[in-house]
Amino acid sequence: DFLAQGAIDIGFISACGYAANPDNYKILSGLSISDCGSSGSVFLLSHVPLDQLNLQPLLLTSQAETSLGLLKIILEEFNKVSPIYLREGEAADERDCKAVLVTGDEAISLVQGSTHLYQFDLGDLWHQETSLPLVLGICAVREDFCEKHPGLLTEVHEELLRCRDEGIRELEIICA
Repeated sequence: DFLAQGAIDIGFISACGYAANPDNYKILSGLSISDCGSSGSVFLLSHVPLDQLNLQPLLLTSQAETSLGLLKIILEEFNKVSPIYLREGEAADERDCKAVLVTGDEAISLVQGSTHLYQFDLGDLWHQETSLPLVLGICAVREDFCEKHPGLLTEVHEELLRCRDEGIRELEIICA
């Protein structure tokens, strides 16, 4: 990604992207891609209940490592099942997969017309099990930028927080 390559100094990265190299970044507080319940964009669509996914093929359409990590915690830790995870192209016939992980815009569009009997919002499942918020992405700044431009960083952080607050106040207008 651009942040890891040094092409940009501040930006949103996945929680897994941050966890892979925490010494390279500082987290800007109050700015994240997170929820306390339904994510609305990370779904497991399944033909069977979660407890019946053990050793069953599960298609991963997303390359998002944070969503895959979340799915593995929910299935393997919370539900004690271990499906066979398959990336697109690995399944002999993708229609034979009992479930599929979908994220982002793809998830939003597929959920609407899905023929899967079960639609699990992974944010909901996480929150039901832990009562904790789900953080999918964080606003991070490169460590070297922090050292070279502390005053500018403070200004940018304050402006981003101001924009967040304005967006929350004007959410109905923005959505309309």
